[in-house]
Amino acid sequence: MGDAGRSSGGHATTRWSLRGMTALVTGGTRGIGHAVVEELAGLGASVHTCARKEADLTECLRKWAAEGFRVTGSVCDISSREQRDQLMREVSATFNGKLNILVNNVATNIRKPTVEFSAEEYSFLMATNLESAYHLCQLAHPLLKASGMGSIVFISSVGGVVALSTGSIYGATKAAMNQMTKNLACEWAKDNIRINSVAPWYIKTKLVEHLLDDKDFLQRVIDRTPLRRVGEPEEVSSLVGYLCLPAASYITGQIISVDGGMTIATNNRRARPWLLDLFLIRLAGLKELNSLHQKSRNSPLLSVALVILGAFLLIGYSFRGSGGFAGNKEAINIGQGVSCTSDVLQAIPFLKKAYGDSMRKVLHVGPDSCAVVSKLLKEEDTEAWGVEPYDLEDADSSCKSLVRKSFVRVADIKFPLPYRPKSFSLVIVSDSLDYLSPKYLNKTLPDLARVSADGLVIFTGYPGQQRAKVSELAKFGRPAKLRSSSWWLIESIKFWEASFTRTDYYDVTISSNETHHAPLIAGNADHCLDSLFASPSRERCSWPAVAAFLLYRRKRRLDKARTAGEGAAGHP
Repeated sequence: MGDAGRSSGGHATTRWSLRGMTALVTGGTRGIGHAVVEELAGLGASVHTCARKEADLTECLRKWAAEGFRVTGSVCDISSREQRDQLMREVSATFNGKLNILVNNVATNIRKPTVEFSAEEYSFLMATNLESAYHLCQLAHPLLKASGMGSIVFISSVGGVVALSTGSIYGATKAAMNQMTKNLACEWAKDNIRINSVAPWYIKTKLVEHLLDDKDFLQRVIDRTPLRRVGEPEEVSSLVGYLCLPAASYITGQIISVDGGMTIATNNRRARPWLLDLFLIRLAGLKELNSLHQKSRNSPLLSVALVILGAFLLIGYSFRGSGGFAGNKEAINIGQGVSCTSDVLQAIPFLKKAYGDSMRKVLHVGPDSCAVVSKLLKEEDTEAWGVEPYDLEDADSSCKSLVRKSFVRVADIKFPLPYRPKSFSLVIVSDSLDYLSPKYLNKTLPDLARVSADGLVIFTGYPGQQRAKVSELAKFGRPAKLRSSSWWLIESIKFWEASFTRTDYYDVTISSNETHHAPLIAGNADHCLDSLFASPSRERCSWPAVAAFLLYRRKRRLDKARTAGEGAAGHP
């Protein structure tokens, strides 16, 4: 990378300075681009920038001149090929045919479902986000090569690294930009030109103010970010500045996320097929099973794998129950039948924190509805009702009172449910594998979601284990068998993906008493189930098997996020 780039000790002044170098930063009058201009100028570079609005550019140039920065500018619509040609001619004339740094910052977004995009909107996003960056690299190549020490930095996005709700077209432009980074880094290395990408998460800029002003939306962003805050433009520009320095002369072809840890934590935040692997791993008592997720959809081998792993579960569980595993003498007796009621009861405070004021009318469907309804009624400002699918035996006076007052109904669970749409803010289903058969999946999930205004939480119970009640069959039929139990989870996820992702989001969360990795509520990762699984010796529904939760929550107050509009460069 030239002598300056390769120098090591004794040249701190040149290694950590851009003095004497030249830079072009697109879209430098606001947001991340504005911070990058000031970062590079502050490190000593002469910077040229561009903007669509002449008034904004004039004001910024005046301010930068007052601060002593060497910054020039051009009015340019970066989505126009002709204007990009003109911009590069001006840059070449300004910097005498040489350019050290190109920062492709300009980007925009249109927030709407993919099927609603017009051809014009698609072309606009592609031209602005991807084609402009590619074309400017082409135009800048001879100038960068002439400098003897060139550096290109793309302002990409975590939307090009992980799947987000920012839109498939925006994500595609950023993913293509990341791949272009790698290819150009190899192709142009011979010309001493380094290429890197910086991929930010949500950054505080005016272009996302309307999103972050929504408290619910902001909370979801924070909950997905381990550092628990939104980033600042200067936290992106500082990395851009470093990548342009001679001190970074051996760094090329890299995509670096500036996201507060979001991308490394996102696998535990959102439902993905490989969460099923965790489910199977815990069932079988295995610790490592990394390849199954590659075959977790539409694979003929999946059924065989599920049956085999289910067999391991039954053998392991029986062995554990007989005392074969040391250290768990209090394991549940399979012959007695088990229920997830204790899990539901202990999850109520977490649900209350997550749903807040919207958790006012709750319906519980499943065994021991009296206990759950009684617990819910003790919560402040919460009304509750229950549907008990089993005949009540030896019910106490409190339960009889709830039945008498019609808070709890002992009845068949038939679909459609006898409730009006959105009759309840939250619907909780427990021990669902006992009665929500895969055969009726197309009736079950939509109807449960229909009567819920804000959310649906399903406690699956014991896949492949004995029913919660053993005295008689449930009124609505036989429990799911081993294979269909596991298949129920898989088909549920596929069904929800197909049905709800347009206007809703969903989560599949898996927890066991062996781990502390799974948040119960989507977007509220701080309200975790750690306390529920703190004691491995406690007799509970999740020991020794797994308690799996299917969570569904309607998107509320996100109309702003789904409407078309420009988004900030370098953020989802």
